[in-house]
Amino acid sequence: ALRPPLSQNDLHQLDDAARDLLTSVQQLGTFRHANTWLTSAELDDITTQHGALTYIVTGDGGSIRVRINPTTQTVLFPTDEHRPEPVLGTATTHDTGVGIPPHGWAVHWNVSG
Repeated sequence: ALRPPLSQNDLHQLDDAARDLLTSVQQLGTFRHANTWLTSAELDDITTQHGALTYIVTGDGGSIRVRINPTTQTVLFPTDEHRPEPVLGTATTHDTGVGIPPHGWAVHWNVSG
């Protein structure tokens, strides 16, 4: 753990944004612990689109595509045929691609093996 556990009083004092951030950190921590191959994985590709960042991480256990949107508008990405569905984050899937909302993020798992 990177921080001491929060007390119930601490949790009640969090605003919605802080609660959402804590939930994201917990989801990512759980994902990382379940996918130990990430400790030796390598960064393959970094791109930007309309102010949003995309990167791919690959290793012996598979690969993930991470998308982060720090902007104030939703960014639509084309569907990745190898990683079509987000497994974590705030993305929404559409017929035309994947939308990452403002200040949102998504992790897409490699489903092609």
